[in-house]
Amino acid sequence: MSIDWTDRLYYSGVTFLLVAVLALVFYVIVSRADMSQRQLHRLRYRIIYIAMVVVGVVLVRVWVENFTHLFTMLGLVAAGLVVANKETIMNFTGWFVINWRNLFAEGDHIALLTYVGYVDQLGPLYFKIYEVDMESNCLTGRTIRIPNGLVINNSVANYSSSNLLLQASLTVPVVLGGDLMAVQEVIGEVLHGVLLERYRKLPLPEAMIWKRYHKNLAHLVSEDPIIRWQPQLDKKTVNVVIYFYCLSMDQVQIKNLFWQKLLLRSHENEILKHALGGSDK
Repeated sequence: MSIDWTDRLYYSGVTFLLVAVLALVFYVIVSRADMSQRQLHRLRYRIIYIAMVVVGVVLVRVWVENFTHLFTMLGLVAAGLVVANKETIMNFTGWFVINWRNLFAEGDHIALLTYVGYVDQLGPLYFKIYEVDMESNCLTGRTIRIPNGLVINNSVANYSSSNLLLQASLTVPVVLGGDLMAVQEVIGEVLHGVLLERYRKLPLPEAMIWKRYHKNLAHLVSEDPIIRWQPQLDKKTVNVVIYFYCLSMDQVQIKNLFWQKLLLRSHENEILKHALGGSDK
């Protein structure tokens, strides 16, 4: 083996070790911040991607002669591939954007254009979701393969993020004729109690999640439920619509607890019992 080959092997080994050590040190420093397991997992993949690119460029520079001419040739080839395989390039770029920008991961509940569902698989060209019905929020049984390229120019909603503050709503049909203001007060008290029960008895890191992740929105978010009235065409009932904020992962649980406690409260409160008598709840 010539000295030239020996030098190349030496530089290659040093480059690999140096990049690996720097990546490990960077990961250890950044991971000391308050991050979830999912964020740490994605951070590891980001560091690995960057390290692989750096090592690859250096190795090509070390082992390939006429480095600049090679890149010129590769640039021309890449331009031809983009023209001939635009859809494939867009899908692969979309896969990179999904992973690099943390748009979603396997198991997340997402909405993209008219597609709504749980992500099952993430591939370099397509991702597969289990479709969810918007009204019932239940699986339809259908699976859909969606091109990754759609995420580049379209908005993606991720309902599974642990720190996503979501405005939810509840609709309570109320029979006219009773003390509607008293009914409104009871409904507000029940929902407020459910929210306090969910968010005031948690470990400190999770209980403070609103303030940590939504500092700029704190003055816009009301901790108390907001109630609106919607008269119905039959003029016999009116809908009490309650808007409230919660974490996306808690929405279903909070709604179930609300209906349980409201029905229990109706056994003790005659006004509320009469108001709910005309509903199907």
